[in-house]
Amino acid sequence: MGRQLYDFESPTFKLLRIFPGIVTLTFIFSPFILAAVGKPQYLAYYVLILSVYWVYKTLTFIYGFFVGYNRYLRDSKADWRARLMWLKKRWNKLPGPTTLPATWEDFYMAVIIPTYKEPKEILIRTLDSLANSNFPVKEKLFVILAVEERAGPNQQEVVRELVERFKSYFRGIMFFVHPKNIPGEVIGIAGPNLKWAARGFVEYLNKEDISPRNVFMLKIDADTRLDPQLLSALSYRYLTHPKRYNRFFTNALKLYSNNFWKAPLLTRLFSAMLSLVLLSEWITNKHKKQCFSSYAFNLDVLVKIGYWDPKIGVDDTGFFWQAFLHLNGDYKGEEVYLPSYMDAVDVGDYIRSHIALYKQQVRWGGGAIVTPMGLQGMLNNKKIPLREKIFKTLHLFEVYTFWTTIAYFLGLALPLLSFVVPSVDFYAYSHIAPYIVSKLLTFTLIFVLPIEYYVLKLYGPVPKDYSLVKRVIFFLSFFAIVINIYLFNLIPYLKAQIDIMLGRFGKFYVVEKTAASG
Repeated sequence: MGRQLYDFESPTFKLLRIFPGIVTLTFIFSPFILAAVGKPQYLAYYVLILSVYWVYKTLTFIYGFFVGYNRYLRDSKADWRARLMWLKKRWNKLPGPTTLPATWEDFYMAVIIPTYKEPKEILIRTLDSLANSNFPVKEKLFVILAVEERAGPNQQEVVRELVERFKSYFRGIMFFVHPKNIPGEVIGIAGPNLKWAARGFVEYLNKEDISPRNVFMLKIDADTRLDPQLLSALSYRYLTHPKRYNRFFTNALKLYSNNFWKAPLLTRLFSAMLSLVLLSEWITNKHKKQCFSSYAFNLDVLVKIGYWDPKIGVDDTGFFWQAFLHLNGDYKGEEVYLPSYMDAVDVGDYIRSHIALYKQQVRWGGGAIVTPMGLQGMLNNKKIPLREKIFKTLHLFEVYTFWTTIAYFLGLALPLLSFVVPSVDFYAYSHIAPYIVSKLLTFTLIFVLPIEYYVLKLYGPVPKDYSLVKRVIFFLSFFAIVINIYLFNLIPYLKAQIDIMLGRFGKFYVVEKTAASG
């Protein structure tokens, strides 16, 4: 296990954990603060700059998913199985021999899947997608199911049945039950469960005389179906990369299409926009990408960092920062443009589904815990280059403050300033700024049409049984993007950051999965 570069109980960490919430709250209350110091015009200038930046980001967003979509078409046409098999013939010519298994026969892949109370139908769907992969699953693939004891004995029985049902399809399939109520572990996050199962799997490998360094592990969520070529494509990218040990590998296209057209309106809109944003970012902001949902890595890295940290209220981003700190700032992402398919939030009831999405976003907002973790870790690791430390610090600010508050500034800050300081209405900037902002934001609405076009290309056409009213509502719903940002970004992320400030990050909501959602 590597050095522990951060400590949740240290005074430094407790001080740094206040940072995201304090900065975000300062931004939220900036109309009052600037009014109090007699500089209200600064807010108008900032909002004007933001509106121009919003147009710029809209244009780069459109460009990013246009390029990403075309790469998806390109990668879908490639024969990744043939490419992978071709590597067998030139194994000794592959780059980075020090982190490469001695032979093709020594190379393995493992998929680890955390489960809670998912219905059997959803887990079968996930395992079927692995069994139907064009990767040599019978010879090379281990499947690990990480089961929560708190899910109850019925869930364990379901997993036992699935292990028996699928045992002939893979090199090995096994499950591990994570005990409940272990002191210090966060509840409602997959990290503790993943750590328990991964550690058990490594013990199994040691008995089989297989080095973790020879295993390429993929973590996916329980509701994830993989494109048949994805395992082969990820393995090909991994084996041909010269710095495979210092990289994570993922698919850029994540679709919530298992139940997309059945999901409630706003959860469907949230899922569609998330897919497009994630795809676009791999084109325009690849250097900033962190782990999310499904990602693969050398198993030895996981062992060296001590597995997923069970005290962190986030598992995917937490893993990235653990690896980043352990590898002295040299940990980045590499992508393939093939899809995985997951569930949009839908718990079977319209109102409860939107509440569930909100609670899920509070959990995702809890990812701000990586800010004190990353800052303290970078302070303690002198080997990380100063330039990288500055870049990562700014990125943390961007993710957990800038993007959390941008809709607030564009929509509410100036009216609030006018309410707080009525005298600003006598100044030219109080009229010019809202006018320019309005025109710029209206300009960005013309890009709703290409957004809808690509959603239909990726998620398929509107179902034939949709009434005319439902079709009209679907197309108009994309004009509610800003509302979605308020409901499922600003408010839940702010709540999560306040919880972190107060030390309340030990328990999170787990989104309910229903058989119908699959």
